[in-house]
Amino acid sequence: MKAGTRLGLTLLSAYLVFLLATLPAPLVLNKFGARLAPLTVYDVSGSLWSGHAGTVNYAALRILNLDWSLHPLALLLGRLETGWSLDDPALRGKGALGRTLGGTHYLSNVQATSELQAMQSSGLLKILLPVNGQVQFALDTLRYSDGKLSTAEGSIDIKNVATTVPALALGDFHINLETQQAGIKATLSDVSGALRAQGVALIKPDGSYQFTGNFSARDPNQADLQQYLRMLGRMGPDGRVSVTTNGHL
Repeated sequence: MKAGTRLGLTLLSAYLVFLLATLPAPLVLNKFGARLAPLTVYDVSGSLWSGHAGTVNYAALRILNLDWSLHPLALLLGRLETGWSLDDPALRGKGALGRTLGGTHYLSNVQATSELQAMQSSGLLKILLPVNGQVQFALDTLRYSDGKLSTAEGSIDIKNVATTVPALALGDFHINLETQQAGIKATLSDVSGALRAQGVALIKPDGSYQFTGNFSARDPNQADLQQYLRMLGRMGPDGRVSVTTNGHL
């Protein structure tokens, strides 16, 4: 195919996408909303190009105040991409969401913050122990292929972590995410505070994961924290509790 023909087809495709994108978002939702299940969207305004949704539900997940804006230049690179921002009590931030021609979905340039308690209440964080603290996401790339997480690059900082029952201030922690041949490696380390934490989780391409780590009290005389650690496992002579868990995402 000649270069001029290819350019013409690219421009035509971009123009057709532009026409579709300017359609009113409520009109499109009324027409095709039933096909998005289990995704449901309410209080929609604007267009497919740039719009707002008051509430977005996906299965048990509920998100409020989502804004989006299409990135037209991504079409020239063979991607359908939109910028997004959230002003939800459980998650506030911005980034980009897209899909490649090969069917891979991705998130990029994510900068977001959330309260641990709000994430628990919304179902974003599924742990039984009530905790307080703030999470800061700085994610360069997350890619999903065939419904599984295939790439992750970036970091997560968890600050001022504290349990509520029992009431224990644990400190600040850092998680680094990188993609390796064996899978996605998440490295946990403590930054400051009462709890020392070191661990590595490996998420394999089939969605299975394994975490191996150890935890200890920075002050061995802190009896309440020592008692809490013994709930996680057997404490060694060095005061550390080793934890190994595995499962499937």
